[in-house]
Amino acid sequence: MANYVIQHIFVDSGSSMDVLFYKVSQQMELGDILLEPMDTSLYGFVGEVVHPLGQILLPLSLGMEPTKRTKIVCFVVVDMPSAYSLILGRPTLNTFQAVISTCHIKLKFPIGDNVGEIKGDQYMARKCYVEARKSSINEMKVDLPSKENSKNSIRHDDQKGAIPAHVQPAKQLLSIQLVFGEPNKITKIGSQDPILAGQLTIFLQQNVDVFAWTTNDLVGIDPSIEYRSEFPPVKQKKRYFGP
Repeated sequence: MANYVIQHIFVDSGSSMDVLFYKVSQQMELGDILLEPMDTSLYGFVGEVVHPLGQILLPLSLGMEPTKRTKIVCFVVVDMPSAYSLILGRPTLNTFQAVISTCHIKLKFPIGDNVGEIKGDQYMARKCYVEARKSSINEMKVDLPSKENSKNSIRHDDQKGAIPAHVQPAKQLLSIQLVFGEPNKITKIGSQDPILAGQLTIFLQQNVDVFAWTTNDLVGIDPSIEYRSEFPPVKQKKRYFGP
């Protein structure tokens, strides 16, 4: 991308935008003057709204010769820490007519009569996932080789820090009692919006029958629904498992 080989790329078919993180943009020396303003906000980053710095058009190449394909992609630039360099969403996948396989960690796209292919690194994918799950991410360092090198590469250095043993809620939760007179029947909801919390409390109290507090509340499925007379029940044979 823009004469650089970018590593730590997250391909997300659930993202409606292609995202470039500002830290990487600075190391690529793209400059803020190339950013075009935009009013759209992004949702889904650590549960909060992110306001982009702008958008930028960059050439993006996938694959290697002779199955290399290049397109102009519009990236949304955001200034926030991330374990990834950029996120390729549905716009890029549709532009390249690309198909991803999470099972094989591959991305394939048509180019003429041939098929281009990019294979991911399972170890790096797991490493990025662990870094993304950390409650606090240390500032990332980016190694930027000289532009004269035709194989420029941007990558994040190893980040130090212990992984939290348990995932903590982002905001304080509010305990509500669903059945009056039965203090053991409680649940927890978010407490950020008092009006919404009150409406949600009333809704849950009106639908308390969907909760199962004990095994006696698990009524199961009516046998008349799951039983068909034309298919008599068959007892499964005993199976032996080796030590």
